[in-house]
Amino acid sequence: MISDLIIKPTRYELLDDEQLCLLDGVIPDDTFIDIYVDGSSYPNPGKASYALAIVADDVPVITITDGFVNSTNNRMELYSLILAWQIANHFTNREINIYSDSQYSIKSIYGNGSFSSNSDLMNLIKEIEVKIDYTNIHKVKAHSGDTWNDYVDNIAMITRTQIK
Repeated sequence: MISDLIIKPTRYELLDDEQLCLLDGVIPDDTFIDIYVDGSSYPNPGKASYALAIVADDVPVITITDGFVNSTNNRMELYSLILAWQIANHFTNREINIYSDSQYSIKSIYGNGSFSSNSDLMNLIKEIEVKIDYTNIHKVKAHSGDTWNDYVDNIAMITRTQIK
């Protein structure tokens, strides 16, 4: 099941104001939000993709996905988490949980470690005006039966296989 609204941001850029406003019309103010992210690459580096699902009341209401002809799994994991961070920042009036199976990406978001190979993506984080009071990022185990983590994993894999 893929949600009805699919947003495709321009390559390696943050979502623009128009794309963020689309979210406002789909997710009611009183809805609890979880965001699940994942990336895929085969070979690594090679054809790569990411997927992000905004889950409201245990239903995926928005899916964001795209693919790249030549990238890495780490870049896809990180990019999807950066977009989730931006979306969470957009919804400043509620608690949001973000779930990722990438320890690398989580450490990158929090600035722990040396990630010079993806400095262009790290610069995107600096562009986000942080207004987040109630956002939590959680590490989940990959391929462990977590419904929504498996969902974004599958969407990323499907997107990757469609890259020409």
